[in-house]
Amino acid sequence: MEKDQGIPGRLETLWQLLANLPENLPQPEQTQYPFHPSENFFLDAEEVEDNVKVRALNRLLENTYGFQSCSQGDGIIPIFEHGPSICAVANILEIFVLKFPSDAVLTKWVDDLIAAAKKVSQITEKV
Repeated sequence: MEKDQGIPGRLETLWQLLANLPENLPQPEQTQYPFHPSENFFLDAEEVEDNVKVRALNRLLENTYGFQSCSQGDGIIPIFEHGPSICAVANILEIFVLKFPSDAVLTKWVDDLIAAAKKVSQITEKV
């Protein structure tokens, strides 16, 4: 990771990286990611009231990206597709991280996903 940009800068970096994932990654009609940007999807930061929701989001991220992927191999989360669904995770993390800025687990997800997006971009550029 570069110099500490602070969490707002890291969230912007995450969004930019996910939005610009290589197009040679598949963009399936049926995504494997549970985050769906649509007119009907909206999380109001005021509704994110307690740490129960933070734990639920953490669990969803663990189930989606694989808890073990951070502790095995190179320790970087694999990303297998590009498109709106994977970009939506940045928006969701932003809502939660800005509501709970001292939550180290959420901040770690931001950093882990930045590393994942950088890695997949580097690998697919070589192909």
